[in-house]
Amino acid sequence: MSVNKIKLNINNLPNDGYVKLPIQLESTRLGQFEDVTDKFIDVEVEKSINPIIDYEKSRFTPIDASYDSLNDVTISLDFLNSDKSAIISNTKYSDIGFIDSDIKYRKARFLNSFLRLSFYDNDVTTNQNLISFVTIFSRITKHEIVPLLDSEGNPNDGGGLPIPVTEFPVRFILTNPVINRDGFSEGYYLYHYKSDNFDNKLYADDQINVVPKYLYMRAEFNNAATGTVTRMITTSEKLKINDLMNYLHVRYELIRTKNGFFYKLDETYNSATNITIGSSSATLKLYEIQVE
Repeated sequence: MSVNKIKLNINNLPNDGYVKLPIQLESTRLGQFEDVTDKFIDVEVEKSINPIIDYEKSRFTPIDASYDSLNDVTISLDFLNSDKSAIISNTKYSDIGFIDSDIKYRKARFLNSFLRLSFYDNDVTTNQNLISFVTIFSRITKHEIVPLLDSEGNPNDGGGLPIPVTEFPVRFILTNPVINRDGFSEGYYLYHYKSDNFDNKLYADDQINVVPKYLYMRAEFNNAATGTVTRMITTSEKLKINDLMNYLHVRYELIRTKNGFFYKLDETYNSATNITIGSSSATLKLYEIQVE
């Protein structure tokens, strides 16, 4: 037991002869049992056992500014010419080392060429974590097929031949596989962890949406015909090396509404001019790096 010592001066006593002694009572829980069970045990258990991490992912569908789903997303690539002096606008496969037989006979050098999209948690290259990546292989779609004609000169839906390699653009058309039998879901959908919580936010349309999360994408093209890997950026301008960092990424805005999980190509990030979003489709233009 501890006490506070009080010294009284008899010359300073009150006139009524009474002395007021301040007494303060502090109650404590006997044995501190509640602290042990409520705090200590929980803290020690959490330190001793690995935390539970939810690796389940949700599927995000592309949308436009009106929150309507897009039917397709086209990623178009433009490369430098042979002497690396200028960008070839609307680059064709013939410009990057392919010939007609590669396309016509679907050779491995064509089919094994692919676009790699890598998604990071931020846009600081010295301090970013790779979240996921998507690999999109070269393929022939109905847009690159010249249909055969029947005896009456009408297109025959039964087949056709690929367009010449000099007319075949280096692009990847990602379409909704639910509504398009020729759809290609790899790259059309994005997948992200459910455990990455979203904070609720009330929008003007009175629907409960959430504050968006962002993923930052860097792209590279792996050319099986030449064995080269070409890293892409979001501008066709020739840049100084210190300015490249501002154009390495495309920002994807992940959104959850009461109707599901969605993503948008963010046109506001770095005032992007390489993104075009229409009512049912979107186009993303990427370019080979040019350095002064």
